[in-house]
Amino acid sequence: MKKLWILVLCFSVVLLVGCKKNKKSKAEKAFDSFVNHIADSEQTFTSYTEQDRIQDNGNVVYSQDIAFQIERGEQIKTSWSQTVTKLSENVTENGGQFETTKSSYITIGDKKYDTSYGASTESRFEVPKYFLTFTLNRSFFDNYELKTEDKKTTLAGTVKADYVNSFFLGKNLSGIYELKVEIVLNDSKLTDFTATYLSVRTGTDNSIHVLYGYDPVSISL
Repeated sequence: MKKLWILVLCFSVVLLVGCKKNKKSKAEKAFDSFVNHIADSEQTFTSYTEQDRIQDNGNVVYSQDIAFQIERGEQIKTSWSQTVTKLSENVTENGGQFETTKSSYITIGDKKYDTSYGASTESRFEVPKYFLTFTLNRSFFDNYELKTEDKKTTLAGTVKADYVNSFFLGKNLSGIYELKVEIVLNDSKLTDFTATYLSVRTGTDNSIHVLYGYDPVSISL
């Protein structure tokens, strides 16, 4: 009987230790809650505008502006347009000149309509299961800080070099270092995303800024 009680006591201690190890800290719970709000926002946002900039010695040498809308219903409909301004490869006596190109398309279900040049060109389209360009995990960060003020919550941190591709959803990115991000929730909805990083190859400063909206949209050809 005495041996039996000892075994029961030891088993109880193991359970208590295990429970203690599995118990999440307040900071971990706050991070998980933030991630859950991002997931909810991914299912409900209706638009975003994105500004990408590359600067060399403080001068903008490349810019990309994207406008995106999504209408959720029986069929997923999206509208995407892009304006790119960059230095021309044709160098003149006065230095490089900038050139601008524009492109756009609309998707309705599994059909894509390229609308860049007025007339629509139809092609097949695979509807994404996830419409954000990033994902979050505590293990991605060298360090991060989570702040809440009134209805605004901000996550700011530095992404580990080995996790840059994971952060950007498995994209095959290279030559990026010092990736710093700031993600903002207002009323528990994703509203702002900012990323800055340095390019190993070009030595330029790069930035991405995205604003998300939730007003209803209507998309048609």
